[in-house]
Amino acid sequence: SLEKGSNRCKSVFKSYTDTDTGLVLNYQMTVKDYARLIGEKTIINLNLEPILASESLDDDRINPLEIEHTNKMVRFFSLAIPETLRVSHLPESDSFQNEKFSYDLQYSVVGQQIHYRLEIKTMTLQLDPEDFEAWNDMVKSLRRNYQKTIILIPDETL
Repeated sequence: SLEKGSNRCKSVFKSYTDTDTGLVLNYQMTVKDYARLIGEKTIINLNLEPILASESLDDDRINPLEIEHTNKMVRFFSLAIPETLRVSHLPESDSFQNEKFSYDLQYSVVGQQIHYRLEIKTMTLQLDPEDFEAWNDMVKSLRRNYQKTIILIPDETL
């Protein structure tokens, strides 16, 4: 059973693949009453799990940070756009690149679907004090991106 958040979220496990590079889980998730309606605008944030958002390092930290293992996390969400709505605002894609860690965040519209893909990589087992500022910059950038929303409005062409 896969669960996120409150009992409004229902997940259906589809499949898994165990590869040389890691475990891939595929599941379908439905979240009831997640969108906010403000006037005629439907506002949705696809960041259901803000990965690393609380992982800033203290400014006065002097010791290296050991990381248990290198990691590549990929989250892909697809949101069906109802036929009566169209996309008014889609957040810009963004990325952060460093030799030890990175993220790539992509939004796109494909037909009547919004695709959102987030990839976060940690390619080291230790962050040294000289890495802390860049790490915190990445975490801040992720947090800013996690606040961005999609806006759907009625499709007046119907």
